[in-house]
Amino acid sequence: MNEKQNPQNQTAPAKPVKMQVARPLKVPTLRSGNDAEAAEQLSHLFDGAHNGMRKIIALGVFAWELKVGQLKHGQFGAWLAAHCPNLSEIHSTTQKPVSSRALRGYMDLTKNVLESAGYATIGKFLGSAARLANDANLGHGQFLLTEAKNVPEKLMPIRDKIFEIVDGKTQKQLFVEFKQANEDDDGSGDRHKKRGRLKGSTGLTKEMREKAAQRQEEARIAELEETTKETAKFLLENADAKNFGAIDPKILAKLCEAMETAQGFAKRLETSRK
Repeated sequence: MNEKQNPQNQTAPAKPVKMQVARPLKVPTLRSGNDAEAAEQLSHLFDGAHNGMRKIIALGVFAWELKVGQLKHGQFGAWLAAHCPNLSEIHSTTQKPVSSRALRGYMDLTKNVLESAGYATIGKFLGSAARLANDANLGHGQFLLTEAKNVPEKLMPIRDKIFEIVDGKTQKQLFVEFKQANEDDDGSGDRHKKRGRLKGSTGLTKEMREKAAQRQEEARIAELEETTKETAKFLLENADAKNFGAIDPKILAKLCEAMETAQGFAKRLETSRK
């Protein structure tokens, strides 16, 4: 019996593959109904967050107001994808839209600052200070950015406390402070009760160490993204004959080499995601 006559060697016909069509996402809307206006303001604050810690906290306050106060649980990522796509990304596991890594870093930092300022939860902040700010038309973190004379007296203590925590510091410095405070927490709720324990000290669970490492990595990536964006902006504003023409050609050659390396990595990353 030859190979053609042997039924065991015959290839079974391929079964038809059922194509799964993803359902279109239902775009959530804010309770206030001003989605386009809120999206524009959130993007504006995100762009300005690169210019100082007060703006970062104002951005974080506004983002928390939208996520917790204006949307149902789990809708923030979809709302960002629809209205602020530059502030969203697709989760690698669930394939659902979530807030971008940079925005999450700003929001986590804001949460830590508010906790240090006396608000144990975001809900408590939104139910008190944020409500006062909204009544004074200084919501969405604007009470942190306007002149003191325009801020109601009841809001000044929390405003001053936030400034005391963040002024003169970088995002990385604040992260290190909060990480040390979390490691020094004795469970009493007073995050700043004890100081001086070295990083990696005993008493931390594996989960706590992993979360601390994750926060540190997210802060590092967020800072790298900020630096990259600022560098790109600088190059676009100054890459002309008047400015670059005066620079040593050897330095420009190194700059071009670095950009080619970055461009090659970006292309490989884009290819791997397809």
